[in-house]
Amino acid sequence: MLAFYAAKNTDHGLELSQQIARFEGWGHSSVIHCDDPEVVAKFATVPTGRVLVNTPAIMGGMGYSTDLEPSFMLGTGTWSGSITSDNVTALHLINIKRVAYQSRPWRDIYKEYGA
Repeated sequence: MLAFYAAKNTDHGLELSQQIARFEGWGHSSVIHCDDPEVVAKFATVPTGRVLVNTPAIMGGMGYSTDLEPSFMLGTGTWSGSITSDNVTALHLINIKRVAYQSRPWRDIYKEYGA
């Protein structure tokens, strides 16, 4: 089954998107088919971890038609209580210990940025 919503205008489409996300649960992805960057920027306010533009949700969400990490496990983001909004990969399922050495002096931060 496919749900299809027809919006009267951009603002109505954004309102519908917010209502759908609220009802379905904030989360992983939202999709818009649009050529106007300003409209896409408005749509990006929908609380989802990614906004897919001009690509099918299934192909974009799993990373096939976008530059997202490929995955079939989807992080829904903190809006829904998840710890990540990334596509979950093997790197999310292991612990990585990092040993980090100082890479720039921190004592001069006030001289550099003023305070």
